[in-house]
Amino acid sequence: CLLLFLTMYSLANITYGINVPSGMFVPAIITGAALGRFVGEALQSSGYSVLVGDIHAGVFALIGSAAILGGITRMTISIVVIIIECTDNI
Repeated sequence: CLLLFLTMYSLANITYGINVPSGMFVPAIITGAALGRFVGEALQSSGYSVLVGDIHAGVFALIGSAAILGGITRMTISIVVIIIECTDNI
């Protein structure tokens, strides 16, 4: 997950810097999901789930993708609502 995050983040920065028509929507979703999944899996393997209960890495991926996409597009509330509606309220 961390390798995917670093790759997508680097490629998104390169394509944003050159004058080629490319979008930032999908790379932002993938980058956020990879980073969120990495955090979720790190929390699962660290034993933190014993204290708080069951941790799902997929939920962290969803939250990460909404956070990165909201930060890039600056539409935080609407992006979070759209992603939560698309996932059927997790």
